[in-house]
Amino acid sequence: GSHPGKLILNTTDENNLPLVLDFFIGDSSLKLNKNSLLFGTLTRDNVIVSNLIFRHITSSTSEAVKIEMQLIGTEKGVTKTENFYGSAVLRGSY
Repeated sequence: GSHPGKLILNTTDENNLPLVLDFFIGDSSLKLNKNSLLFGTLTRDNVIVSNLIFRHITSSTSEAVKIEMQLIGTEKGVTKTENFYGSAVLRGSY
């Protein structure tokens, strides 16, 4: 629930082997680790992640993650700031 957020998901891959996905901010970019190895950067070079918050939501029947993110992008000398919100229900929690 605070910036900079970090989300770690323990799941399985397509072969049903354990897989740990780690979403985090590094060098002002959104990055992804797979099993502790850097998989890549998920934002473009001209985009800065200025706020990233993950919130765990629970109810009597399911669990979800709410994502809050603020991005600052510059293109052709124009800078724009936007807030993004999303959520995902965790598989198997419903």
